[in-house]
Amino acid sequence: YLAGLKGRVKWLPVQQATHHGAGWYGGLNVELANVGKKFEPVAWSSEFRFIGGYRTEQWLFGFNPIFGKDYSDGSAGNAPNFELGLKIARHVTPTLMLGLEQFTDFGATDNFDKLADQARSLYAVVDFDNEIVPFNIGVGRGLTSAADAWTIKAILEIEFH
Repeated sequence: YLAGLKGRVKWLPVQQATHHGAGWYGGLNVELANVGKKFEPVAWSSEFRFIGGYRTEQWLFGFNPIFGKDYSDGSAGNAPNFELGLKIARHVTPTLMLGLEQFTDFGATDNFDKLADQARSLYAVVDFDNEIVPFNIGVGRGLTSAADAWTIKAILEIEFH
């Protein structure tokens, strides 16, 4: 199945580290999505993902506070949703990293879900940073009953200069 389309724009104005050196990084990722109802309860949505972290020659420590907004099916007036993504990864070669990503969906910003109702997932991920199309792929396991039991994700990067 084709789940739908998501357009993303990433802006990283803070890049203290060289490609494999140490330093802080930060920016913003903006997304507009139209995903089928088989995969998402609301078709049209947007996301503002703040990107931050610290990297050394071997390690990456990242955090992503994420604010999501639904627009279709009468949900446009609802409060934005808040999620938090965390990542730790280690280089095993100069272009390959292995790591863990954890995502928690806290619910609407005006009334967070109870702890038991928050969707939490943990992913084992591989980041391959080649010169043509860098990508991230992962397999995730839901840690709470509110999360999907298993998820496979893939992100391909196309840079525009």
